[in-house]
Amino acid sequence: MKIILRKLTNDDWTYFAKWWKDPELISMTSGNPEKFSDAAIKKQVQEMVNDARAHHWLIETANRVVGHINLCRMTKSKAELQIVIGEKEYWGKGIGKKAIELVLENGKNLSYKEIYVEVRPENLRARKLYKSAGFIEQGTKKYRNKYLPEVVMMAKNL
Repeated sequence: MKIILRKLTNDDWTYFAKWWKDPELISMTSGNPEKFSDAAIKKQVQEMVNDARAHHWLIETANRVVGHINLCRMTKSKAELQIVIGEKEYWGKGIGKKAIELVLENGKNLSYKEIYVEVRPENLRARKLYKSAGFIEQGTKKYRNKYLPEVVMMAKNL
């Protein structure tokens, strides 16, 4: 399945409005079940678009937006990758791996030397995906966050 990445725009808030209200998606990502108003989602997407430290793309296939992926600069040579395939009928079709491969190429072009991800320990599908893309588990990290108390750290050198 062919995919393209396109830069996020302010008008793309409606995709996030759907995804951020899906309990199953939230349970695999932030874990925060708080309901967001459309105004709050619009504001958050605008902040994402204007964030100079991050590169945000929507993932499209067959002229349909199916997910979001981003790289956020943590240091001059290190960035964090985040991805969500928000349209569940596209899960398990290789779209996430293709999007990650494209973003890793962008990371090289942006002079990053290492990309890391944080993933919920119980999200075995995501961990398998990251391993297939060359990420190596580095251990766990604890947070003082009732919705996301612990993550598995994974990294890939570019």
